[in-house]
Amino acid sequence: MKPSHMCFALSAVLTISTAAPAAPPGPTQSGGGISAYLAACMREKSTEAISSAAADRLCHLSFGRVVRSRPVAQLIIDAALPRAKPDNAAMIQKRFPPLKWGPPDNGIMIGDLGGDWYAMLHGQSPVKMLTIMWMGKEEPSFAVPAALRLLGAKVEPLMCQIKPNGVDRVYWVTPPGKPGLFFQIAEGQKDEDGLGGYSMAMNLKDFDRPPTPPFTPAEKAQGYTFDCPSEF
Repeated sequence: MKPSHMCFALSAVLTISTAAPAAPPGPTQSGGGISAYLAACMREKSTEAISSAAADRLCHLSFGRVVRSRPVAQLIIDAALPRAKPDNAAMIQKRFPPLKWGPPDNGIMIGDLGGDWYAMLHGQSPVKMLTIMWMGKEEPSFAVPAALRLLGAKVEPLMCQIKPNGVDRVYWVTPPGKPGLFFQIAEGQKDEDGLGGYSMAMNLKDFDRPPTPPFTPAEKAQGYTFDCPSEF
């Protein structure tokens, strides 16, 4: 399977009606290091029918996903636009570590980051979207939003879409010292080829935070909700 086959579109979320008043924002985890993360995790686990010892063990295991995600979270912060202005492919590539980029294919350039990670630039001048994705033979086990918070980014949940094979999460992310951006994560279970997927898309052409109006019945039927599954 080619990486481009797993690329997902933002249009379904971006075209949600903006006529209705904005809904209340979802809960935002506090920043900080392992102590803040574990405290937030333990507060959430306290509502479940498990012992405090089991909750503590699960939260420490969960933090392992954050540590595993930290390198790619740093990459996202580095690649984010330094100002609210579109950039071309050459400038964005300079903010990546050295890697080989393939030639444009249907307007998409793919770079191999190693370790089953890929970067994809959609468009060239300007780049409209940056996708960073992982494909592997295991179920995805990453926690990029928490890793971004750990590195000082403000990560605000907006909405999600629950699907039969995973969940898409939508955030407004403000990297340290940079403008905010529309950020979507798609977590996918193994497909028919036995590959799991974890994809992140950064909108690099729209710089205004999108409104989050109440969902229509049709959108709710498609799995859109503000009541997103736990990140822990």
